[in-house]
Amino acid sequence: MRVAVVEHQTVRPFELVRQAVAAGHEVTFVTCDLDLYLKGSAVADTDLRLAARVVTPSSTADPARLVEALAPVAAASGLDAVITVSEQHTLAVAEAGARLGLPHTALDAVRLTRDKFGARRRLAEAGIPQPGYRLAATVQEAVAAARELRCPVVVKPVDGSASVNVGVAEDLAQAAEYAEKILAVDGYGRSAPAARRVLIEEYMSGPVVSCETLSAEGHHLVLGITDRELTALPHQVELGGCFPAPVAEAEQVAAVCRAALDAIGFDLGAAHTELVLTPDGPRIVEINGRLAGGLMPFVFGAALGRSLYADLVDVITTRTLPRLAPTGLVAGIRSLVAERAGRLAAIEPSPLRERPGVVDYEIRRKVGDHVHPPRNNRDRCGSVITVAPTAREARALAHEVAATTRLVVTPAAPGQAPSAARSTTSSTVRN
Repeated sequence: MRVAVVEHQTVRPFELVRQAVAAGHEVTFVTCDLDLYLKGSAVADTDLRLAARVVTPSSTADPARLVEALAPVAAASGLDAVITVSEQHTLAVAEAGARLGLPHTALDAVRLTRDKFGARRRLAEAGIPQPGYRLAATVQEAVAAARELRCPVVVKPVDGSASVNVGVAEDLAQAAEYAEKILAVDGYGRSAPAARRVLIEEYMSGPVVSCETLSAEGHHLVLGITDRELTALPHQVELGGCFPAPVAEAEQVAAVCRAALDAIGFDLGAAHTELVLTPDGPRIVEINGRLAGGLMPFVFGAALGRSLYADLVDVITTRTLPRLAPTGLVAGIRSLVAERAGRLAAIEPSPLRERPGVVDYEIRRKVGDHVHPPRNNRDRCGSVITVAPTAREARALAHEVAATTRLVVTPAAPGQAPSAARSTTSSTVRN
């Protein structure tokens, strides 16, 4: 098959290219910001060298520009699918697929995954229980919504991702602060504009999980449920979790997830649906029309014994779902994060990183980088992925490896830039 991969995650950015080529597909990589991924490296030194070609239009979030860039490729060598794992580009990719006559997720469904307020309304129409919510276009409207729903409330961009500018406001002043930050953002990079609208939601109490699915012809295959270890309020950044998690409400979660996907008309591709296990049952947080981000596809692959990137290509090109075989394994992941803000002065990798059961260990920061306690997913400094027969064992091993990794940080004094700090202290990652 000949597939076009449009943009990517910036963590291991060419993994979809690599795994698609390994599965026998010819790949065209499309980006409007190649330097973002290369980070000073030459193409020949990355997995992008495996691509048949690289296309660099001025915009990949504009469907017309994307079609204009892909049309010559389709005419010259043929094209069987256009795919993305980038949240901000799912709609442009779906619209380009429709215009080029290629397999694509139903456009209305993708529009709803990119509009959390619209998705809330559709779920309400379908009778799916969810928290109270309001839309705000100004700080004043956000404060009024928070007052009506009563704090604490979740404040987030209507079209955001990676938990950026998402917070739980304990009072009206915090609601105003978070809303102001959201409304100040006019774009997400790589030509993707921001909607500049704020969604205010009732805060739901309970464990956070996600349901990972692949869909074809309107049928949804539940790959498994991922549990979450989160930082404390107000940001609740994901620090780790296990897949497939032994969740007592697993059948309920799967049923609610399928009902939500049906409600928005999601018919083809991968989805990552987040839920809270409230005392009244599972409630939808949001539906993301893509594979889970970061290194989560590697976590799924470690537990399932297969490539989720290759599965995604196959689902879209053939419109059929894979058959899963049990492996008897659970995968765990734990993020490596700094305890304080400052400059990274030294890195001491865990001596346990070669222990059996550790399948992936990576520190993505280098000495001299500025680090910060996690406010969103982009503040994470690295990760460890483990496998074991049980979630308890996988989680314990991931925690142990993370706890024995040391990040030595030079903190900034009050009112002082991190680069000007004078003393060095040791900061271990959270365990």
